[in-house]
Amino acid sequence: VVVKAGTHIKLHARIEGYPYPSAQWLFKGEPLEQGDRYSMKTTKNSAELLVKPSLRSDTGRYHLVVKNLAGTRKAPINVKVLDRPGPPKAPVQFEDIHQDQVTLRWNVPADDGGTEVTNYIVERRLPNENLWRNVTSNI
Repeated sequence: VVVKAGTHIKLHARIEGYPYPSAQWLFKGEPLEQGDRYSMKTTKNSAELLVKPSLRSDTGRYHLVVKNLAGTRKAPINVKVLDRPGPPKAPVQFEDIHQDQVTLRWNVPADDGGTEVTNYIVERRLPNENLWRNVTSNI
């Protein structure tokens, strides 16, 4: 399951069993509790988890655990939440500095936003101005 940050994550599973099984949702091995961001609904035929709004930290493996007298079953569901990548890791290096150009070097961000970083946007601001201007968005 892949979603954009800020949207809802909705996980739905059909369940069967007699006696009707109980259902519990886990995230990274820990039980989830009903609350501000988590809503769980279980009927005799289905289990549903709603996470709202989604955050990058919601990326990971969820499990649905169903139990009754006949036994226990555990089903994994992988979720990836995509967002903007973080800033480049420090230090940003300024090399080959001239009046009208400079070479910049940086390391990839610690958080890539959930997908490969395909370009960077470089902006500049002159000392006597408040406005940032786009230098390039194709790096």
